Amino acid sequence: MDLVPCEPNNRTLVALSALADLCLQIGGAALMLAKKSESMTWKFGLYVNGDLFGIFIIPLAGIDWKIDEKSNLFGILPANLTYERKAGNKLYYGLNFRTFTNSYAKDTGYWRVDENQLGAFADQYLTKHLVVNAEFGSSILRKIRTGTERKAKENWNIKDNYYLKISFAYRMRLR
Repeated sequence: MDLVPCEPNNRTLVALSALADLCLQIGGAALMLAKKSESMTWKFGLYVNGDLFGIFIIPLAGIDWKIDEKSNLFGILPANLTYERKAGNKLYYGLNFRTFTNSYAKDTGYWRVDENQLGAFADQYLTKHLVVNAEFGSSILRKIRTGTERKAKENWNIKDNYYLKISFAYRMRLR
């Protein structure tokens, strides 16, 4: 089964517009912030996207909490949550939880990939904004589904596995 570019069809809401020829997905998110204190902000919202497997609607709940001078907890679930601890002027470490849901068009329908990752990381700041990040973790409850016309035909529980990520980033810390 080869993955192919989208072709105009009537399987998605996007197909009703001129954007269908470009295989674009229409989506967006709305987020409300509730500042509880100077050190804590709650986040609530909704994510909506016209995916190949149908309309994807997810409620969002998040937090941005400066626990103390060295510890932060931040993220928006179900997408991500990070606990970060400052170990020195230029070194941070912590735990990450991330989820991904992606869909890909194929000649007779779609593939949907669901992945959850739990990992530990370290950030070494080389300068005020340049960071080297290393992360090691494991995928959890990984699934691949295929389907047509918004109906899943097959559902595979793929083996979870370890991952290692090393990256270089330009980052502007907001606190």
